Amino acid sequence: MCCSIPGNQIMNNFAQRKRNELAQLLNSVFVFYEVKKKLLITISLVLLGVLSAALFLWGTAPHGIGIRTDSVVYFWSAKNLAKGIGLGTQDAFGKFKPLNHFPPLYPILLAAFEVFKIDSIVGARWLGALFVILLVFLFGLLISRLTNGSLWFPTIGILVLISMPAFWETNLYAMTEPLYLTYSLAGFICLDNYSTTSKRRWLLIAAVLFSASFLTRYIGISVIVVGLLFLLFQKKSEVRHKLLDSFILGSISGIPMLIWLVRNRLLTGSETNRVIYFVPITTQEWKSTYESLMTWVEPIRASIKINLIYLIILLISLLMSYLILRRREGLTEQTQTKLPWLLALYSVIYMLFVIIARLWADPTIPLYEDRILYPFLISCFILVLYCLHLILGFIRKRSTHLAVIMTSILVIFAWSFIRSNSSTTFPYIRPVLRSHIDGLGLQFRTYLAKDFQQVVAQLPKEDLLFTDNVESLYFFTQRPSSYIGDLTVKDIEVLQEQLSKREVVVVFMMGSTESQQSLQRRISQFQLIFSDENGRSIYLGRPFP
Repeated sequence: MCCSIPGNQIMNNFAQRKRNELAQLLNSVFVFYEVKKKLLITISLVLLGVLSAALFLWGTAPHGIGIRTDSVVYFWSAKNLAKGIGLGTQDAFGKFKPLNHFPPLYPILLAAFEVFKIDSIVGARWLGALFVILLVFLFGLLISRLTNGSLWFPTIGILVLISMPAFWETNLYAMTEPLYLTYSLAGFICLDNYSTTSKRRWLLIAAVLFSASFLTRYIGISVIVVGLLFLLFQKKSEVRHKLLDSFILGSISGIPMLIWLVRNRLLTGSETNRVIYFVPITTQEWKSTYESLMTWVEPIRASIKINLIYLIILLISLLMSYLILRRREGLTEQTQTKLPWLLALYSVIYMLFVIIARLWADPTIPLYEDRILYPFLISCFILVLYCLHLILGFIRKRSTHLAVIMTSILVIFAWSFIRSNSSTTFPYIRPVLRSHIDGLGLQFRTYLAKDFQQVVAQLPKEDLLFTDNVESLYFFTQRPSSYIGDLTVKDIEVLQEQLSKREVVVVFMMGSTESQQSLQRRISQFQLIFSDENGRSIYLGRPFP
């Protein structure tokens, strides 16, 4: 007698088979993920690096890389070095002025492009793209190491970072901060490798990278101090071993800068073109610095605004988090690293040195600018991700469901950061879009300076040029000049002396009406021959017949 199976039992058996197949598929996927995790992380970082470089190149395509007055000194010095004149600039009289206000490494790298007949500004753009890739890769590597080889923490973390204006405000300019940060972070990774493997080659590589950091920015001394403190406080090492390691790191990273400072002293009479004197930080500076720091936190508020996109992201993150966190077996062992201590120590030492430099060495340091705060903020951001990873791991051991909820909340916060810092127009990153449309710094709408450039080009080469902004004038005209912005008694005497011999040109780049009136009142021979709506004015003075 034939037995019939109820329809509902058949459906239940079919559903059970499908659930088993899905479970086997998910297990296979996660086993593959564990085995190929390093490869997947590498692919993710490469793709994010290439994406960031593509955004950088798109943003700098129409107008070029952003230019500050410091950038002009780098380009000018690079051109002179490539010509065999030396690393430095010239004044209106053709007198060579050796570079000492800035370290030498960045202009030396730019000079390499000039040697091969590539304009240093073009070279700076391609160098900038390279260091964007390197920074993204280093950020990802640091986050991955701190989060036990996680794929999602570095991927989401880098997406948050490259959406932040501070990342692009730092990298879109031809400045030294991207190089400095690249050398510093790479050096920390090598020093961490040395602490975990005891292989001295890592210490030597770290020392070379720290030296490059110091030769890029004088604040690089903070990196060397961090490295020395880190070595001296190693618990497992003998005192003799600590002292030897410190000597190796200190000598390799410090001697090249010592040579540079001696060179500066011999050629210019000053090591860094700075005088030590105390200038207090104003209340407004502290307020501006605080406001700049808060721009990194403000986007969290956007997470309160719940809409359909947020709900979709929340549901997807809940599902993916559950699928990932429910699996406990096959997890990799905890990575041994001392990077948290290195980064924490660096964030404190760096800001301490910046404040000391601002108070006693260089009152022009803008504490509130992203490029100054960026190394500190990046270190803090990476440490925050590390802390979140530890908290998530602690919760996951006790409740998978609670860990899923926390992970989903973190994903929402990440999306809030990205969305709040984004524009509504491609490529959705405001500084990149602004650079593409208008250009940055001295590159801002350079077509507006064409009339000014033509007038200067028509001036005889024998004319002496004086100006209130030597770097800006050189950038637009390639003409060396001498500074007379304050129009002191000595400045007036110099102008009168030169007027007795030849034609003299005074160019105001900053649009100071008071200075222009003072010039005409004190030396009547100067006549206005050009002015534009951007504040540029040219005065030509001829000697009396």
